[in-house]
Amino acid sequence: FEDLQYKQESIAVHADLSDEGQTVHFPEISTTLTSADGNKEMDPLSIVELVDSVSYTNLIAGEEYTVNGTLMVKDTGKALLDADGNPVFATTKFTPVESKGTVDLHFTINASELHGQSIVAFETVQHKGKDVASHKDIDDKSQTVKVKNPTISTTATVDGEHITFAGDSITLTDVVTYENVTPGKEYTINGSLMVKDTGKALLDKDGKAVIAFATFTAEEANGLVTVTFTFNASNLAGQSIVAFEELVFGSDVIASHKDIDDENQTIHIPKVGTALTDTGGNKAVDPMDKIELVDRVSYENLIPGNIYTVDGRLVLASTGKELVGADGKAITATAKFKPAESSGSIDLEFVVDATELRGESIVAFEEVFLDGVVVATHADLKDENQTVTVNTPSIKTKATVNGSHQFIAKKGVDLVDEVSYSNLTAGKEYIVTGKLMDKAIGKVLRDKEGKEIAASTTFTAKATNGTVDVKFHFDASDLGGKTLVVFEDLYCNEIKLATHADLHDAAQTVTVEHVPQTGDNSNITLYVVVFVLSAAALFVFAYYLKQKDNKNVK
Repeated sequence: FEDLQYKQESIAVHADLSDEGQTVHFPEISTTLTSADGNKEMDPLSIVELVDSVSYTNLIAGEEYTVNGTLMVKDTGKALLDADGNPVFATTKFTPVESKGTVDLHFTINASELHGQSIVAFETVQHKGKDVASHKDIDDKSQTVKVKNPTISTTATVDGEHITFAGDSITLTDVVTYENVTPGKEYTINGSLMVKDTGKALLDKDGKAVIAFATFTAEEANGLVTVTFTFNASNLAGQSIVAFEELVFGSDVIASHKDIDDENQTIHIPKVGTALTDTGGNKAVDPMDKIELVDRVSYENLIPGNIYTVDGRLVLASTGKELVGADGKAITATAKFKPAESSGSIDLEFVVDATELRGESIVAFEEVFLDGVVVATHADLKDENQTVTVNTPSIKTKATVNGSHQFIAKKGVDLVDEVSYSNLTAGKEYIVTGKLMDKAIGKVLRDKEGKEIAASTTFTAKATNGTVDVKFHFDASDLGGKTLVVFEDLYCNEIKLATHADLHDAAQTVTVEHVPQTGDNSNITLYVVVFVLSAAALFVFAYYLKQKDNKNVK
């Protein structure tokens, strides 16, 4: 208002409240920033539309104004940049019909990298190129929206466990826990399986990645959804499989969980191998009545701390059938163990009567259980490591006296029988026992006191095959004209392993010849002839000497 005075008296007054010419306007603005659907929170999508509703007061109706907006990142206090590195900016011109009202600014941003961030809109109103109002309060909630930070975590199991058997068809259930999504919106969980050792995708028989998905509408911001995978694990023994999951809205991945070392999303597929030997570590055993076998079960990829059971049984390689004991029941062994580490070994012990198993191969089959469920097996009839073979010991002999198969009847005869053996266990002690047989009657030869003529030798086999001598010392003076055959038996711990008893085997046969006797009529003529000739010779020689002497006298 203006008052023109002369000598302190008003001579002119202009006092018109509606006169724009004498009015100065001080505009004011405030803003309300939301997503396009009116929410103050939004998912971290690659394309997000924000609307800033600018409320103004005290503008001049009918004049043109410009409102400019810039988005700020609250945590940093710096402008939000677009893909080209420029501040995200919006502007619009408007002409108010009244001095107060609202005008909207529209921003399009990429929020995929803004998880958990708060975005604040700063606005300025210009009139004729000059700023007439602004609102730039980093703490003003009205002009702030928040980008959600959705998260997911997963728990992968097979039948409720993080361990499973390497079977042809495995069903893995991954329970995905999600947080901070928008209720009422539809989302998808995309899952894939990874091989932990390689870090590469698990492939099916056609070479395609094993994947699964589940689509759901969130009832609340937080919840659960299940993703199920079915795959062939028959060739995955010893491997660990890890489930990777992504939370997807539209075409945008808004959360993921891909931790190759996360045990919660890991399934262990154990592997076992076995090494069957006797207690001495031998892969070949003699056909004894009590053989102690040890199967060292080596395991990989178990979960330490769990209590496992390993069951073993013995199978004949020739038939594939279980080996049974005298009671008709399968020969088995079992042990419980709690591994401190994922890999290790445990021994199972079996006792077998192998006397009737000559030449057979015995194979150990093993199963590992967790809470009654099989998690690993090893059952390969052709695996040499889990096989022992029952020897077929044999002997053959060569009997001689002074290297000959003939000798003259006499006292104190030393007969040596060289016994050749095969298929024994090196390092083991054996006994060879022998006896002399009268071939003519097929009975054991006895001495003058009626005792069997026998001998034995105890030896330790240096190798699987070899020779050993059995020496007989006996009186053969009355055995002239007889044919003797040596029978031999091979023993170990009083169990007969081999026999060689062939009356017609020339190698183990010796012949006893008669000793010439002076009273033998068959030689008397010879003795007489020799005597007569000797006497005649003496007579002729004496006559010769006498005639020589007579000539000398004359």
